[in-house]
Parts: sequence; structure tokens; C-alpha cells
Amino acid sequence: MRFPKTPFMWRTFNLAERLNMKWLDYILATDNTFYFFNGTRIKATKGSSSGALPEVDPYGVNKGKIPDYVDPQFVASYEPGTFISTVVVGPIIAPFAEPGVDIEKAMEDLYQKYDKYSMRSYLFQLSNYNISSADAHYMETLDKSTGWYDRALTETAIETLAFDWPGLPTPGYDGTWHCFE
Repeated sequence: MRFPKTPFMWRTFNLAERLNMKWLDYILATDNTFYFFNGTRIKATKGSSSGALPEVDPYGVNKGKIPDYVDPQFVASYEPGTFISTVVVGPIIAPFAEPGVDIEKAMEDLYQKYDKYSMRSYLFQLSNYNISSADAHYMETLDKSTGWYDRALTETAIETLAFDWPGLPTPGYDGTWHCFE
């Protein structure tokens, strides 16, 4: 298992130190990383330590391979992963990026405001975007996996906090990934 060094994972790192466990650096991607989707294989961008894809929509998802049931206007306007991270989850986890955030208080607020929603039900209540069931299904397929949007919105927000802390750089936490030896 891999662990990012973020404030949300401090207990994991603290326990490992107390047990004298040795950590190894975990490399998520390199120049020779490959991505594979719907029968198309693409090599990561050369010189990218993060293994970035060579373009925003390398598989042509927004260029005609869209299922008939998806609103083409919605797809033309938003890339699913970016929409979820900026419009949906981004504002929800924004308080955690504030300097000197009280994580316990921010978690309490998160649960009080958002635990009543599944990811899917929250998408439907975003009145500025008029998201249909087909649009939500399309985003779920490209962004995560089947059933992901039926779980609690707070679970998605917490997972984002655990693995992609919004306040980096944060003193003492560098966002690097590690695994046990």
C-alpha cells in the first residue's frame, strides 16, 4: 500500500515511526509510464516526473466517442475529472487549505454540511449546471468506477484530502508518497 505524506495521514506516519518501520519512496510515474483506455495506449509526456498525459483529452473522449445519451453541450464545456475536482469537491475541501486550519473543526463542518448527499445527488442539486442522470453516469465512468457516485459525498471529499491535500506546501508535509519496506 502507498501513503502520501499529507496532514491527513500524520497518524500513519507517526505509528510507523513508533514501530521503527522503514519507509521507501513510492514513485507514482516516470517518463516511461503508459496509460491505457478503451484500447488506446499512450506514453506519458517526456520529462514529466509525474507521468503527465501529453494533452488534456488524449483519448478523444470529448471528440466524438461520446455515448448518444450524454448531453454534448455538457461534454463540450467540462472535462469530467476537472469538473469534479474544481466545481464539486474543490469548494468542499477548500477550508482545509486555509493557513492554520483546525482539521477537527473543518471535518465537523464537512460532515454537517455534506453528509446528507451522495456524490450523484449532490451533482443533481448543482442548479447552475443542469446535470442529467446520463451526464452523471458519464462522469462517473470516466472519473472513477461504477458505483462510486452512489457513495457519500463526504467519502469522496475525505479521500481527496487523504491522497491530494489541498494545502500543500504545508510545513512538515511534502506530499511525497511512501510504502513500507
